[in-house]
Amino acid sequence: MSEDLKYIEIDESQEIHLNILNKVMDALENDKYKYRTIKGLCNDTNFSEEEVYKILNHLSASKNLIIQSTYITEGGETLYTTRNHLKKKSTIWQRICASIKGTVD
Repeated sequence: MSEDLKYIEIDESQEIHLNILNKVMDALENDKYKYRTIKGLCNDTNFSEEEVYKILNHLSASKNLIIQSTYITEGGETLYTTRNHLKKKSTIWQRICASIKGTVD
């Protein structure tokens, strides 16, 4: 990797390259899915669950880009998406209902 590429600090001991963040964002915004599990993101990005989890936490906490669904899969897995992707994939009616419920999904 080139030294002049930008990095984003995740915590005091780690930095993540912008290309890695973009891979996770692309996987989250895959048009085949409205929501993604960590395992699904790992399959698309070839990153470990720990790496994906840290990236999701970073994007959620620092950028407020990631939404964690109130729903879970039948296997108990948490679902994630981006704010923009959810808006794109949701109908107006779904957004109105979510607003009334006080949730995003």
